[in-house]
Amino acid sequence: MPLRNRQESEINQALLAALTSPDSNLPSEAARLLAGCQDMEVTQAMFTALTDRDWLVRDAAIHALSKRQEPQVTQALLTALTGPDWRNQSSAAKALAGRQGPEVTQALLAASSAEGNRQFGARRPRH
Repeated sequence: MPLRNRQESEINQALLAALTSPDSNLPSEAARLLAGCQDMEVTQAMFTALTDRDWLVRDAAIHALSKRQEPQVTQALLTALTGPDWRNQSSAAKALAGRQGPEVTQALLAASSAEGNRQFGARRPRH
């Protein structure tokens, strides 16, 4: 059946199933395509995708979540900000940049300070 004849919910269900595909490109593409969907089931799937072993899947999930403003999304993005992959950290920082709150501000300041230390080496000030 052609894609244009399918219901949006059918397409979303197929994309949700694709998030766990062993195919190397399919999960990240599915997450990217689901980014505009505001359904809670999709949001939950993006939370799960944040723990995927592939940084591209995690990155696509971060981008998808960046469009949502719920407090639990902000918390998930804060967690991604301190994750193991610098590419995901960078994406999380961009996603958090427009959000309000002292926790977000403190986390972004700490992340930028940590990035500076990694990039330039932590040096002691000279006296």
